Amino acid sequence: MNKRLVHEHLNVFVKGAMEFFFLSELERGPASGKELMEKIDFVTGEHWRPSPGTTYPALRRMEKKGLVKASLAKGGGRRKIRYCLTPRGQTELRKHRSMRVECGDIGLEVMLPLEMRTLYGFSDEEITGLHKKLRNAFKKTRKPRNKEESMKALDKLIAAWREFA
Repeated sequence: MNKRLVHEHLNVFVKGAMEFFFLSELERGPASGKELMEKIDFVTGEHWRPSPGTTYPALRRMEKKGLVKASLAKGGGRRKIRYCLTPRGQTELRKHRSMRVECGDIGLEVMLPLEMRTLYGFSDEEITGLHKKLRNAFKKTRKPRNKEESMKALDKLIAAWREFA
């Protein structure tokens, strides 16, 4: 596959993930671009810290779309731009979350059988069994209502994965 094309797709995915993360973090409260970069760094276990050249253009795009609002804040003698989530941003965040849940399920349902066949040589019967288990697990974990339910759903999916790995 063309490296440039792969890079472009990855860039779109990363920017989309970053913007989704920013909306999610701003739901917790206002933050500066620097604070958002530091939070991504922390949440990814220091594996990814977006550069200012990626972060600030993304925040400006989000502001132009009406998803976030920038305001000037003073602190320690320095001016700092802080971003907050707008009502439109809140609506977009809900849409993103719903879509990500669907995409995550589809991704697992499609990619996990491919990986298991490729990595471990699963037979057709094992693939059929995996499909059944995944569908059953997804039925039980659809749309958790709170963090506790989300953690239980995640535990079930991890247990289903470990059963096959």
